[in-house]
Amino acid sequence: MRIRSFLIFVFVPFVFLWGFDVTAKEPEFIEGDYARIGEVVQISGIVEGDVYAVGSQILVDGEIRGDLLAVGAAVSISGKVVQDVRVVGSQIVVKGEVGRNITVAGMNVEVTDSAKIHGGLTGTGVNVVVLGPIGRNVKVSGRNLTIGSSIGGNVKAAVENVRLNSNANIQGNLTYWSNKKAVVDPDAILKGTLVQKSSQELFSPFEKFLGPFFRFVKTVLWVGDLLATLVIGLLLISFARNYSAHTLGLLRRQPFRCIKVGILVGLAAPLLSGFLILTIVGIPIGILLLTISWLFFFAARVFVIWWMGVFLLERLGKKARELVVFGAGLILYVLIGLIPILGVFISFFAMIWGAGAAAIAFKEMRKNI
Repeated sequence: MRIRSFLIFVFVPFVFLWGFDVTAKEPEFIEGDYARIGEVVQISGIVEGDVYAVGSQILVDGEIRGDLLAVGAAVSISGKVVQDVRVVGSQIVVKGEVGRNITVAGMNVEVTDSAKIHGGLTGTGVNVVVLGPIGRNVKVSGRNLTIGSSIGGNVKAAVENVRLNSNANIQGNLTYWSNKKAVVDPDAILKGTLVQKSSQELFSPFEKFLGPFFRFVKTVLWVGDLLATLVIGLLLISFARNYSAHTLGLLRRQPFRCIKVGILVGLAAPLLSGFLILTIVGIPIGILLLTISWLFFFAARVFVIWWMGVFLLERLGKKARELVVFGAGLILYVLIGLIPILGVFISFFAMIWGAGAAAIAFKEMRKNI
């Protein structure tokens, strides 16, 4: 009974996340804080307090007189935020005014020339473009950094490519960690010093002492991963036989549906966790959700490994007991995992595919109770 309760505890939150879909709109004026989760969250009025938003698309074209904490695929800020901004997303565009500091993490981050950041900018992203003025320091990590505006303090960047265009005006120093020379336009202004450091300098002091230790830890983790997968597989097949069989059937009958749901669950869990962590107050819940999500995806691989065993033995024309089939699938999974690049892809795909099937199976079996 305890084992079944544990399995339900792990799987239930993700079934909930998969089925959650809300479109949120707000009134013109809100006293106090405002929190919403929806496909599209738009802030067009005035919010006296803080705003907490999670959605596929987040649009801020009104005024927020507190902080903004947002997690979304696309986040656009064209209005005014009086206090701090903390954003996690794929595409982040800042066109408006931020009264204090801004912290961002995304694939593409752009501060347009119409934006105005009175405080500092801390961010990470594949492409970070700063075309609007920043009042204080800039700290960036990622791949590409482009600066084309005034920076009131120092700039520190751990990136591959640094570019200062003709409108760049840095009042302090520019220090960057990269193996490539910064591209600086002749009309760019740098009042401090330009310092380039090798990217290896970020890690080399630790590699000499910690290299052998990390190799040992990697081996221990690999063995632990194998044993844990074996144990979880045996527990699921032995104590949750009907649920496991139903999940396996979904993998065989509806593979594309399982992949789709797995991707949705895989996106929802880290986005919601990130949002909770950004709220500061919700840090414990966010960490708990991340832990549960890791357990969920780790356990979900078991169903795909079982499917691999079935697939292998069917091709060989053999029949065996369920535990033997799972063992055959685990051996095949481990062998594929040893192949560079392909092994990583298969492991990731197994988690996504298995998670989708597990969520669907739980939802369907719950309806039949």
